[in-house]
Amino acid sequence: MTDSKLPPANFNFSNTLVFLYKWRKTLFVVTVLGLVTSSAISLIIKEKYKSTVILFPTTDHSVSKSVLEDHKGTEIDYLQFGEENQAEQMLQILNSDAIRDKIAAKYNLLEHYHINPTDPLKNTYLKNIFEENVTFKRTELMSIRIDVLDNDPVIASNMANDIAALLDTVRNNMTRDRAMRAFSIVENEYTRMKDQVLEMEDSMTVLRRLGLYDYDFQARALAKASASAKLKSNGAGLAKIEEDIQLLEKYGGNFIALKERLYTARGLMGEIKTRYEMAKVNTDNFLSYKFVVNNAYPAEKKSYPIRWLIVLVSTVSAFFIAIALIMTIENLSVIKFRE
Repeated sequence: MTDSKLPPANFNFSNTLVFLYKWRKTLFVVTVLGLVTSSAISLIIKEKYKSTVILFPTTDHSVSKSVLEDHKGTEIDYLQFGEENQAEQMLQILNSDAIRDKIAAKYNLLEHYHINPTDPLKNTYLKNIFEENVTFKRTELMSIRIDVLDNDPVIASNMANDIAALLDTVRNNMTRDRAMRAFSIVENEYTRMKDQVLEMEDSMTVLRRLGLYDYDFQARALAKASASAKLKSNGAGLAKIEEDIQLLEKYGGNFIALKERLYTARGLMGEIKTRYEMAKVNTDNFLSYKFVVNNAYPAEKKSYPIRWLIVLVSTVSAFFIAIALIMTIENLSVIKFRE
């Protein structure tokens, strides 16, 4: 048998219409089946409603640094929007297990998502479904978009708003431990400095009881009094002055050194006290790490599924898959015939 008697192995534009007409019934049946099946499936898929929260991150500063500290000309504004780093940090916190676990516990998501609580893979299933329904995205304007899909529009909006609220809670829990450790360090140092100052003040009190009040002033006064007593030949008065001079010589050095140490210690204790008060503020008070642009509200229209799109794509896909299968079968027949 010659090659001229073989059926063509490939289709071209000229015989496409012939091919479609030849298999019109098969293609029609497959397309209708695809239409009916996709319509049925689209009706079975549960509707989901989307709720959205839009946030902007704030600048990353503590309460004491933002509000109480004197920045001396530097620009630190606690009302300023955050930048890329703050947005990325916010995304990391939103994607944390802490937020997902708190939301899962509050809304009993194992039951809500129909996950068997005794299944050893329940947490994996929960994480996968949660990530399908809850998404976090950074926009071009450096804001953060929280989208929540759920069969119940009220639950979707409540979850979105709660996730936004938990952002501050989780972030504050993270920083509170560090703030408490910093406060403990400063508190210990402040207590130590207070004890040192009290000890030096007690020593100064002892010296004052001995008669030392102001070394420089007393030294000048005693020198003047001594000269006057000698001129007047006041022996009794001179003896008393000499006694005071000896006392001043004996304890004067200690008085001067103690006075200087006390002055330095009081200045240092004042600085530490300021740090102590700021650290205490940071343990008891927190600024929000977000600006809420839009809160979530229950959606009035479903967002998923888009039934007409599912039916259209499925029907067209069924049509072209049928063509591909028929062409494959015919080409295989040609190859088999040649062999």
